[in-house]
Amino acid sequence: MHENFAQIPSQSSETGGRRHFLGLSLGFGAFAITGCSITPKQKPVLGLALGAGAARGFAHVGVIKALEAQGIRPDIIVGSSAGSVIAALVASGATGNELNRLALNLDEATIADWDLPFSGRFGGLIKGDALQNMINREVQNRAIEQMRIPLGIVATE
Repeated sequence: MHENFAQIPSQSSETGGRRHFLGLSLGFGAFAITGCSITPKQKPVLGLALGAGAARGFAHVGVIKALEAQGIRPDIIVGSSAGSVIAALVASGATGNELNRLALNLDEATIADWDLPFSGRFGGLIKGDALQNMINREVQNRAIEQMRIPLGIVATE
């Protein structure tokens, strides 16, 4: 017997060897069973971040459609600028096809309320009221906390 293993008292050395082997076998078997548990793996959380840029806003629609085609829906969605518009619509439950239809039927007057003359100091070229009204209409006036998918909106200057 190796001196690091505990001896199991027995009447004969042959029986003791069997007990020792049996004890080690059971110990390693229990170790193997606990190491190979059948606990289901937790599904990873998928977050989707949609970036800024007016042209990218429409590209995000294609990304959403491609993800849906693979059966993938984000668990949380975040957007900045144009990405925040798409993120809000997706968070409210809009599908890629609905976003596509909305984009194709969108006219400039629906989202652009020009603020001229442009002061530049604290404002922008667009007031934003028309865009806000369109988003509120599309999300059924839901607050950000009431979206179907948790939503984060990032603002930059």
